[in-house]
Amino acid sequence: MNNSVVIILFVLIATIGNAIGTTLLKKGSKKFTLEITINGIIKIIKNYYIICGIALYGISGIFFVLALKLGNLSVVYPLSSMSYIFVTILSIYYLKERMNNYKWIGICFIILGIVLINI
Repeated sequence: MNNSVVIILFVLIATIGNAIGTTLLKKGSKKFTLEITINGIIKIIKNYYIICGIALYGISGIFFVLALKLGNLSVVYPLSSMSYIFVTILSIYYLKERMNNYKWIGICFIILGIVLINI
């Protein structure tokens, strides 16, 4: 397997993990309160969505660093914008958020940008 395939695979894992982590953080934010007390900290620790979201961010970060190690920042970083696409899809299906035509056009421009940078 050559480096470019491995880089794309690492960035894909990182962006999907990031998108899922973001979605979990959004779900967990409904029950989130910032109380600097023992009880407040216990509530945060018991918030499954927040804990899993933060963990996925960490795991995603590791894969992103591996991709950066193997590839050029000018190529790897724009690939990470795929997370916008994945977050949009997850927000539609799991958070029941609505999309309008302008948002879809923006997603198309993101995809176009990713293609153009990698040509």
